[in-house]
Amino acid sequence: MTVGDYIRQKLSAFGALTEADLADVSALEELSPDDEYSESNALEVGKALISLLAEKILSPYQKSISENGISFSWDFSNVGKYYLSLCKKYGVTPDPTVIETAGINLISDKTSLW
Repeated sequence: MTVGDYIRQKLSAFGALTEADLADVSALEELSPDDEYSESNALEVGKALISLLAEKILSPYQKSISENGISFSWDFSNVGKYYLSLCKKYGVTPDPTVIETAGINLISDKTSLW
């Protein structure tokens, strides 16, 4: 499986990735979408996933389409949570702008420590 195929499959639920999106991967992470995915490049691919997901969160998207009596809608409420889980998994500090845009609240209740 190529890096491009892996990334497309992992992010397929969040909308289609364009060739431009995959070109950004090679520019940002020094990966080629045509490289084979392996354990040796898994960290770089993970960081590329985070980068692409952050871009998708910050870009405009359609939540629903209705045409000729047929409608489709998508629920993007867990995109931010997925972004945070990838950041934690790959040791990347989450971008505050992405967190705010995704509507994620990072405030924890610490009253039990008092």
